[in-house]
Order: sequence, then structure tokens, then C-alpha cells
Amino acid sequence: MSDGAVRLRGEDVKGTMKAAIIGKPGEIHLEERPIPEIDFGETLIKVKYIGICGSDIHLLHGKNSSAIYPLLPGHEFVGEIVESKGEGSERLKIGDIAAAQEVISCGVCEACAKGEDNVCRHLKIIGIHTDGGFAEYVKVKTRKVFVLPKDIDLKVAVLIEPFAVAVHDVRRSELKVGETAFIAGGGPIGLLIGIAARLAGARKVVVSEVMDGRAELARKLGFDTVNPLSESFDDDVKALSEDR
Repeated sequence: MSDGAVRLRGEDVKGTMKAAIIGKPGEIHLEERPIPEIDFGETLIKVKYIGICGSDIHLLHGKNSSAIYPLLPGHEFVGEIVESKGEGSERLKIGDIAAAQEVISCGVCEACAKGEDNVCRHLKIIGIHTDGGFAEYVKVKTRKVFVLPKDIDLKVAVLIEPFAVAVHDVRRSELKVGETAFIAGGGPIGLLIGIAARLAGARKVVVSEVMDGRAELARKLGFDTVNPLSESFDDDVKALSEDR
């Protein structure tokens, strides 16, 4: 059997599904839509959990210039594979728990050929340029699917996409074991970067944050905090950076 002939199919996935649609900036509603039909090289995922990214908020408020409304947002999802067709499907099983990369790349342009599909000439993003995961089902490119352990906590697994951003950030920083990591901003991504830095061997993680609630959460996670609006900011950072 050729790769193109591979097909996996589980439950009956015909009919309609509920989806959250941003009809126009400032307006979101539930809508019945057909369950997506997949083509070869695509996989259908039954969404279990989905995160709300800052970019989803921007879409809701009309702050993404490339968005065309109405649209179905959402790219931080985890779910169960219910159908897959074509190349790549042989590595999947019906019922597998999976996440998917939100970047849709052509696979043939110069950037993709160099393995830099994040800057694909024809780049699209799930949940902005194609239907996303704020629905009962979402279709994705099979080559972008990542199968997860069966026993994974789905509420943790849904953070895979933003945590991948944090891991990439730490790798780009070239942090070395035993160094102190300084993070500007204690929002969701900043705190995930702190966790990734600690796992990468940072001796100490210092988070710069002006909001009391976020600073408190950072401290609960075991990070030191400084307030950039404080008159003692420079001295505080210096003190926390010194070897002890």
C-alpha cells in the first residue's frame, strides 16, 4: 500500500459541530458548522482542550491586519485523532492524543527547503488564515501533528504551543547552566520562559514586572521579582545578579 492510500477513520465524523466564530471585531458567537472534511495529507482532531492566546484577543478586537472576518480562531489545542488520510498517517492511530503546530507552510519554497518553514513564503496560521480550534473538530496537516503520551494531563498538554515558544526563547538566549536569567515581563509567556530557563539550568530566575498580581504569581513559582518602576530597580537587579 502506498503512502497516498493510507487512511485511518474512527468515529462517524459527518454532520455539524459547534464553533465559536468572530463575525467582526468585537463580536463572537456560537455557530453550527459542517465538520471539516480532510484531504490527503490531513488529519482531523477532536478538540479536548484549547488555550486562549493573546493573539486570539487581538483578533477579537480587530488588531490583526492580516485577519479576514468572519473567522474561527484558536491554535493552542490538544485532542484526539479521529481521522487521517495519506502520507504520514501510518505513524498515527485512531484515539491517539495529539497536538499540532499552528504554522501552515508550503513545504517547497526556499525557506521550507532549508527547514525554516516558520518563514515560509506562503505562510498561514491556523485560527487566523484557516479555521482554528475553537470548535469541536479541527483539521491540520498530518506532518504537523505530534502524538503525545496517553497518560498526559490534557490541561497541561494544551500549554505545549506557548511552552514551545518559551523553550525557543531560552535556546536563542544561549543560557548556560549556573547563570542567572532575567525576564522582562511576567505575563504567561514570561513565566513559561522562567520555567524553561530553570529547567535549562539557570541558577536563578529574575522576573521584571510592574503588576502586583503577576509578580506574586512569579514568586509563587519560585522566581525573584523586581519592579522596573522602583527607584531601587538598578540596585535590586545588581543584588540579585551577584553570586551567592
